[in-house]
Amino acid sequence: MKTKLPFSDLQIAKPVTVETVITDHGPDAVTGLRIKITPSGTRTFGVRLPVTQKYVDLGPWVAGKFEVLQARIKARAYRDGAKLGLDVVQERADEVSQIEKGAVTFNQLADAWLDYIKQPIPKKGFSKPTPRKESWVNDRQQLKVARELFGELPARAIKRSHILAVIASYDKRGKFAYSNAVRSTLVQLFKWASSPEGKGGGYLEDTPCGNLGPIHELPVDEENFLANEQIKKLWWALDRVAEYPRGFDRRHALALKLILCTGLRPGEIVNAKRSWLKDLTSEQPYYRVPLDRVKNRNDTIQQPLNSLAIECINELLALPCKPGETQLFPSGRGIGVKITTRRLSTALVGDRVRKHPGLLAWLGWSDDEAFTPHTLRHTAATLLGEANVSNKEIGLILDHTTEDGVKVTRRYNHAEVREPRRPILEQLDALLRGVIGKPPASNVVSIRRIAA
Repeated sequence: MKTKLPFSDLQIAKPVTVETVITDHGPDAVTGLRIKITPSGTRTFGVRLPVTQKYVDLGPWVAGKFEVLQARIKARAYRDGAKLGLDVVQERADEVSQIEKGAVTFNQLADAWLDYIKQPIPKKGFSKPTPRKESWVNDRQQLKVARELFGELPARAIKRSHILAVIASYDKRGKFAYSNAVRSTLVQLFKWASSPEGKGGGYLEDTPCGNLGPIHELPVDEENFLANEQIKKLWWALDRVAEYPRGFDRRHALALKLILCTGLRPGEIVNAKRSWLKDLTSEQPYYRVPLDRVKNRNDTIQQPLNSLAIECINELLALPCKPGETQLFPSGRGIGVKITTRRLSTALVGDRVRKHPGLLAWLGWSDDEAFTPHTLRHTAATLLGEANVSNKEIGLILDHTTEDGVKVTRRYNHAEVREPRRPILEQLDALLRGVIGKPPASNVVSIRRIAA
């Protein structure tokens, strides 16, 4: 009996008293897709192919494994293949054969890939073995939707249309940056899987990730920086220690200030150890970020410290901490445990789940004015740009480029890397001091008096 019942997993799971066929319908429907449900409990998806009008069995409905979403992906792949003249019927027969022979599924392939990239190996510049790909945790998360859509399919049965369906699932929600990241992870996984066995692969003969089309050009947020009045308001609000909202403390405030006056990344600030501070009492103090804490692992960062940065650091070092503490921004949860970048961001913007307002809500800033700690790095660059400092020079303090416009490489003459940045950071110091001016009358409580 054909019926217009909802084409949903909830409906499909219900028992029937007569053989029932439900065709796919609705905004996400695939032409020709249907499911046949029998009184004995058998539920089988099938799709009618274009041109030949033959029905191909897609396999049984299995709760949590092969449901409507996965059937639609598979049906689209088969219909697209038929339009290109492929022998889809034979492909399905081969897939069934592989399943019966216990062929490697996509989930098993993904697990093998993750085991490979998270394996610790010796690396130049690191004191101990580190994972082959340090961001493997991100890769694991980026495979989540692919696992849900076709995790139980044999890896050899995965087609280009399957990959495009995963990408489209993020595009529909406007998550274009994450869509690019997921696409990159899948390309890497299948490239590895189709590589020779000696390189860890050998699972597939070819990759289904060819001709996926261009990646998304991500829009540049031209307003991702603070205006001068916002800088001044924020700077002096950070000094109103006695009024801090719940979850925000003096170390959070000083971390935000250091990002602004050094141009360093939030992670390069909150991960800091006290040993990173060099020559503080000399005329050329600087901050050394080791290789394993630098984005892209290009080289160590040796950032000169201007007078505003020195003031923040001196106050940090004067704050009470446990004996033997090595972190510049300890979390208070044990020796060597630091504040995380996520914790710093939450302290700034708040925690919606726990309903804790952050510093921005305390300041009375609207959602349109909201920003993240990384915005302060953009602000430092913008201040310098407005003062006619060249992009090449700004790139020096942002660790984007060297003075000759190329990526930083290791050198023996570290002063040659460090010192060209000093006048730029001193200029940033002067620009910030000009913007923040003197504390407003509302800052009635002195930080140093509280600290005392």
